[in-house]
Amino acid sequence: MSGSLGFQPASELGPSPDERGEFAALIRSKGAELEELRKAKQSGAMKPAEKQALVQLLSDLATQNTALEGELRKQSGRIEDLLSELSETHQALIDVRTLAKDAIQEMKDEVASSKQLQETVLGQMAEDIAADKRRIKALEHPEKESETNQKRAEKIKEYLAQNGTPGKFLNKRTLKLIEGKAVRFELLRSYLDCDKWQLNRALRTLFEVYPGEYCKKKLNKTTWLLVERPKL
Repeated sequence: MSGSLGFQPASELGPSPDERGEFAALIRSKGAELEELRKAKQSGAMKPAEKQALVQLLSDLATQNTALEGELRKQSGRIEDLLSELSETHQALIDVRTLAKDAIQEMKDEVASSKQLQETVLGQMAEDIAADKRRIKALEHPEKESETNQKRAEKIKEYLAQNGTPGKFLNKRTLKLIEGKAVRFELLRSYLDCDKWQLNRALRTLFEVYPGEYCKKKLNKTTWLLVERPKL
């Protein structure tokens, strides 16, 4: 913006070459007149015409001085305007850089978020595909799957007996408290190294082999417990 206005440093501002030349010529001329008047004064009394010339000379110098002062104020105002415009332009550039930096960071965050979402979706798809393959395999080999579930059921029984947390749990059907040991489903999945579908099949086998000894209990929206009921 400042380039289009022909901005120059303050140190370079001043009268044009023609103005400087005219002013120098005027100074030389007035200086010569003053010198002549000084010699005339030294040689004797000044004549009325010489006095009048001296008065006119001083008046001209005073007028020229006033004009120069006005020009100086004008140039000073122009310098202040240019400096103010330069400051505004500089601030505008800072604002643009800040906006650009924020926009770039926003785009980076969006890319990172999209990448994370993509990885999550792909991971879930991979887990679903693996679970589907296991279900198909179980349907193709029911006897082997049944044997696997029985082994897992026994491991669950042993793990709950050794690592279950004692507590009291509300039976929603009878509205009575049940005393027994409990373990979270996620701990069982980690212990058996299986997914939710495989754990549910193993728990179903456990309930069939040991009817009435175990039950499920929902702790909250996402957490389930396997509860070992006390033996009567």
